[in-house]
Amino acid sequence: MATTFKRVAWADLGNLLTTELNALANGAYSSLGTEYDNSTGLYLYGALLINLASLTPTTGAYLQVFMAEAIDGTNYEDAPSSTNPGYHMMLPLASVATGSATKRLTVFRFDLPASKIKFALLNGTGVSLGATSNTVKLYGGYDQAV
Repeated sequence: MATTFKRVAWADLGNLLTTELNALANGAYSSLGTEYDNSTGLYLYGALLINLASLTPTTGAYLQVFMAEAIDGTNYEDAPSSTNPGYHMMLPLASVATGSATKRLTVFRFDLPASKIKFALLNGTGVSLGATSNTVKLYGGYDQAV
């Protein structure tokens, strides 16, 4: 008998970037956020939900999220910065709609390593992020044999 695989609903793994995003200047990288240890949950896929306080981005606005890994379980690679573009850590780009409002964006479906991870964000909105109420939440998923 053949095995069928189905996706399970996304599991909320918590906010991993919060105060690191407060008043983040355009063109600036946040520091690495809160650690998530996927060596126990072993989720195969990740998705991010980004919530931004009200802002008025410029045309062509985007957010770039980076994932840093502690492959040995202790030491993280260097965070992305103006001198370390972190190309190997990039997740899919999130376009930000223009217009003055709060923003909700999704960075959808990327592989999650079975290790400790942290995230950083590059603000490419053309303006500084709000002083509070900005978050990046991680969701985890996997396939289930049925």
